[in-house]
Amino acid sequence: MNNQKQKGFTLIEIMVAVVVSLILLSGVIQIFMSTKQTYKFGEALSRMQETGRFAIDMLTRDIRMAGYQGCADLSTIPANIIANNPPVVSFGSEAIGGWEYTGSWTPASPAQPAAITSLVKANTDVITIKHASATGMQLTGNLLVENANIQVTSNTIGAVANDVLFISDCTTADIFRATSVSSGGTVTIAHASSSNTSNNLSKAYGTEAKVYAFNDSVYFVGPTNRTNRQGQNVFALFRRNGSGTIDELVEGVENMQILYGDRADNGNIRYVPANDVTLNMTRVVSIRIALLVHSIEPVNNTVDNTIYNVAGTNIGVSGTVTHASDKRIRRVFVTTIKLRNRR
Repeated sequence: MNNQKQKGFTLIEIMVAVVVSLILLSGVIQIFMSTKQTYKFGEALSRMQETGRFAIDMLTRDIRMAGYQGCADLSTIPANIIANNPPVVSFGSEAIGGWEYTGSWTPASPAQPAAITSLVKANTDVITIKHASATGMQLTGNLLVENANIQVTSNTIGAVANDVLFISDCTTADIFRATSVSSGGTVTIAHASSSNTSNNLSKAYGTEAKVYAFNDSVYFVGPTNRTNRQGQNVFALFRRNGSGTIDELVEGVENMQILYGDRADNGNIRYVPANDVTLNMTRVVSIRIALLVHSIEPVNNTVDNTIYNVAGTNIGVSGTVTHASDKRIRRVFVTTIKLRNRR
């Protein structure tokens, strides 16, 4: 009897091979999905950290400038204000302002923050910062009299008619409103009484004086009116300037809490929120800012139920101040900033 040699694979061998292949394929898919999830998490974390650093850096640079009025020392030289409808009544005491917004303002809000009431996220803090611009325009010649027009070499700050401007040297400072700003060649800035309580500055300034822009900014957290791919709201840090222009600075900032370093007569500094009735803003020498930053997309495997301590305010998925109950990752960024122009 002749035995024929078996050729090919038996059904059992094929089934075993298929099962082994499926097991291997499943492992490959799991590795791929795990790697993809790890990549998404790492990318979201990196972007979130970049958001936090950028926001803190921007706030730090502006807050440090609060009260700056050129060479004139804020602690010994009060700015003389002649501008009509001035942005401040007393520049020294109003260089920093802070509010708690819970649907209403605490303390009561002046015009600048009140203008953003419909834009601010409830249970977040708002801060205003006022200072002269970092760079100024040098006078080309001495003013012969106090009401003379001001001449500068070039309009490097982009001043236009009706702008509020500073002029200062190391002994005197004035805040006025420009009634006209010429273009081309030597720039002439007029400060007539039509836009000022008087056309007289404190003195006839010399060539050592400079003209600065008056920077008036309010920072707040609000909705972007955008959502992520899951339809979840995206929040951002915003800035409104004195002319009413609002800029979105960086997305992903969900909450901002601020404490003010109020220095007592004995030199001790206590950090309190803006709604503390004993807070004296004229004694504030430092600011502590904390930002709760979220990733744009949900990259966690589980819902974030963490309670975050944001400058003394607990923020969780329930309570007075909350964050969304979702799978986005969150981090708190904190810094304390010294006011360089307060002593």
